[in-house]
Amino acid sequence: MKRLYSGFLLLAALCLHAGEGATVYGVVLDRSNGQPLVAVNVLFKNTAIGTMTNEEGCYFIQNIPPGNYELITSMMGYEHAVQNLRLLPGDRIKVDFRMKQTILDYGKNVLVTASRTQKLIEEIPASVDLIDEETLSMIDPQDVGEALKNIKGLMIKSYGGLGSTQTISLRGSSSEQVLILVDGQRINNVQNGQVDLSNLPSHDIEKIEVVKGASSALYGSDAVGGVINIITRSPGEEDRFSISAKGILGSFHSRSFVSSLNYAVKGLAVNASYKYLYSLGDFDYTDNYGTESTRLNADIASHSFNGGLGYKFTRSPMDPEIRLKYDHYSSERGAPGTIEPYYYEARMWDRSDNVSMNFNSKIFNPFNDIRFTTSYRTTWNRYLNNEMLVPTDNSFGTRALNSELQGHSVLNPYLVLTYGIGGQSDAMENEQLDTTYRRLTFYAFVMNESIIKFDRPFLRSLILTPSLRFDSHSDFNDVLSPKIGLVLNFGETWKTGIKSNFGLSYRAPTFNDLYWPEDAYTVGNPELEAESGRDWDLGFRLQFPVLDGMYLESAFFHNRMTNLIIWESNAGMWMPDNVDEALIKGLENGLKLNILEGYLSADINYTYLRAINLSGSASEYGKQLVYRPKHTFNFSLLGVYRMLSVQYGLNITGKRYTDRTNSEVNALPAYAVSDLMFLLKPHIRDLDMNVNFQISNLFNAHYTVMKNLPMPGREYRISFEVKFNQKTNKRRVS
Repeated sequence: MKRLYSGFLLLAALCLHAGEGATVYGVVLDRSNGQPLVAVNVLFKNTAIGTMTNEEGCYFIQNIPPGNYELITSMMGYEHAVQNLRLLPGDRIKVDFRMKQTILDYGKNVLVTASRTQKLIEEIPASVDLIDEETLSMIDPQDVGEALKNIKGLMIKSYGGLGSTQTISLRGSSSEQVLILVDGQRINNVQNGQVDLSNLPSHDIEKIEVVKGASSALYGSDAVGGVINIITRSPGEEDRFSISAKGILGSFHSRSFVSSLNYAVKGLAVNASYKYLYSLGDFDYTDNYGTESTRLNADIASHSFNGGLGYKFTRSPMDPEIRLKYDHYSSERGAPGTIEPYYYEARMWDRSDNVSMNFNSKIFNPFNDIRFTTSYRTTWNRYLNNEMLVPTDNSFGTRALNSELQGHSVLNPYLVLTYGIGGQSDAMENEQLDTTYRRLTFYAFVMNESIIKFDRPFLRSLILTPSLRFDSHSDFNDVLSPKIGLVLNFGETWKTGIKSNFGLSYRAPTFNDLYWPEDAYTVGNPELEAESGRDWDLGFRLQFPVLDGMYLESAFFHNRMTNLIIWESNAGMWMPDNVDEALIKGLENGLKLNILEGYLSADINYTYLRAINLSGSASEYGKQLVYRPKHTFNFSLLGVYRMLSVQYGLNITGKRYTDRTNSEVNALPAYAVSDLMFLLKPHIRDLDMNVNFQISNLFNAHYTVMKNLPMPGREYRISFEVKFNQKTNKRRVS
């Protein structure tokens, strides 16, 4: 560990030097009304040098190295603006921007997960999807699973209605092979490697970033299929006070209440929110024998609280900032299981608490950022079932302490480094056996971004992003994870991009895999190695001024998995071993159209997936992996007229096999589900209101996502939200 810290300090020291340069400043305004735009990203393209506008729309960037640049502004809901500049030492130049509102903003959104720093989509080699706050407001999800369900290449494995377990598959991976982050902190359960998305409320989410493909080179274990980063609302940076309340009523005796508070003044910001959710979940379904039944013991009652405190030292030239956050979630729900057998009294309890601190600052000059984060997360769950042949009452608790120091240094366009070290301590307690299992992990990573610009109208830039991460674990082998990405950008008006990646990834054995207590039938295997993947992809992106804007992207992906952990019988004892192999490949396609600017847009995506088993008996070899549909199609149409937005969504999921031999008898048929959503957003002085009405499963389709776990039929939901929003320190803009 000393060597890791020494290497980090040496790397940081090498990155502190930057010469005196030019200064660029100005104001960013809305083109239609001349009002200042707050929190606009102002970046020197392909350099990672930039800032954000303040509450008066002003920005200020200093000590810029001499050279030729493109200064670009980006903000959700606006077209980006570009100004070409030639800067000499000591120059002081004022550049103002007027930005035009738009619906389509594809390729211009700023993401952080794929590179650990702010980047435009067109600069990122990985295939990414973004669910922004505007989209979340439209679909009004009750949990993260509902928010993610229409992302291409992604499947939500839902075990029933609202409150039922939801896990995720990304590009054909298992749920244990998808890393879930909340504000950059991993939350995968060390006991089983999964995250139940139904336990992640959506009311405090600002946006969700989905990064597909191998990401262990930046994030370590479990990032085989990709990474999903849930970014929550942070305390506001403006001088503003807001308070809101929201009520929701729905089918199956569902109801919810959400309230939030945000107050910011003179660099100090506080926010808090609370949500209560209840649903009886008593929907009708048809069982395997054609009999109409009602789903019983499928209720849920949950409480969640989120609080944050932020302070920005605005008087310092380097603008350091600190944020503290606390999150709590607790729920009790019925656990009916499958319809064969059916449990009428089984119950589940879940609880999680998370405390985190994030400190950001520039050091020595504007081109060196440092970030320190630390978090402590605890979870507890209990499952009680007295209806089984052997009554069960299991309780488990986990604890995770994580700390990380990350640096980001811009030395020149060919050397933009992101680097860091960190450690995590995991523990799991089995309360029945009074045993505790522990894991220590230490890691170091570095990524470089080399940007080569071309002064040609056809080829604009070449971006190379090699990265490397080393992980040392206390209970299985050390792992080295390399990756390299490539981006080629062409054209100015008719924009085209080519992306490619190659990397290695891995998944850590879970505590269940390693330490399952021995009984008459099962035992864990402490000799397990990590699962490993060899992943590459190749794709293109087109952004053309057809109609009022068109965005087309396609990507072919290929992942060879080895050392897959599978539980199988060995001399009459079930235990896990590294025996399975799989080949996962496919094609993702997405098309977004601005059919009528400001009024009508469409989003279409299709995924073809071939997930092939390369192990097992002759009857299993070469067959499609279970619960991986070959074909998935999503379509949405959004219409906007003044304060009213209407969206229609369609999801078609192909046939899924439920056994390794791909038996047609046990296969689940394809299904199609339509949703219809209405959002009305009236505004009265300092009051903003949202009225949302949804019809899920519009045509009352009868289907199952998982075998013997029926899904609800047609479901209605209506919500009303009112928000009071006012500046606490009004200033006159000159």
